[in-house]
Amino acid sequence: MLPSYLHCFKLFFSLVILATSLDSALGHNISQRSSTFPEPKWGREVIAEMTHNNSGQRISKFHFSHVRPSSTVYEQNIAAQNLVRRVMGENTARHFNLTVDNTLTKSEKDAFHLLKKGGNIVHIVGNSVTAAVSGFHYYLKHYLNGHISWDYDQLELPDTYPDVDIYIKFPERFRLFQNVCTQSYSYVWWNWARWEREIDRWALNGFNLVYAGTGVEAVWTKVYRELGLSQREIADYFSGPAFLA
Repeated sequence: MLPSYLHCFKLFFSLVILATSLDSALGHNISQRSSTFPEPKWGREVIAEMTHNNSGQRISKFHFSHVRPSSTVYEQNIAAQNLVRRVMGENTARHFNLTVDNTLTKSEKDAFHLLKKGGNIVHIVGNSVTAAVSGFHYYLKHYLNGHISWDYDQLELPDTYPDVDIYIKFPERFRLFQNVCTQSYSYVWWNWARWEREIDRWALNGFNLVYAGTGVEAVWTKVYRELGLSQREIADYFSGPAFLA
């Protein structure tokens, strides 16, 4: 039986997994620092500082300017176009030209530009791959009455695509999706085809920060072993995959 105080580690290490996932996916070191704690021994870049003003009010400052994709613009362009092919099919996807241009906006916040004037190609430029893909989805929903959801797609589109010239900037740089429970009551039973569809749906809706708890029990195991628990004690504690969250 695990000591009760160890249960508080669950949330902490879930957040560690999230930060690690961002680190791996975006190719940058991420860490946190508080004015009340020493600099972390791993010496990574600071993303959050918590201080107090003269009135005792807590002030949080977040630094994310160093967080950037590790993939090249060329790779992002291919990923964006392949997503459209998956959800729309090869023939329809030819009507959409997605491009990632990180000079589209000087702001850290994502933006996309939709342009079609005559012809049969909708040009979509985003400053990130998520922005470009969500720009495609915006046109699909608002100009073609298309719909992509968990279980049903409405992709019977008109023969003629409307002209458009619109620039949209996201109100926030990071758009968070998911909670810890979904990992167990839905995701744990999925195969790759279902996972790929879900990841595509996240991108289509502009989400670029997703809770990553898969495999967190491996981190807990390592910590519990370092705290002196036996492997049998740890194994008795862990439930099946439907209850880990």
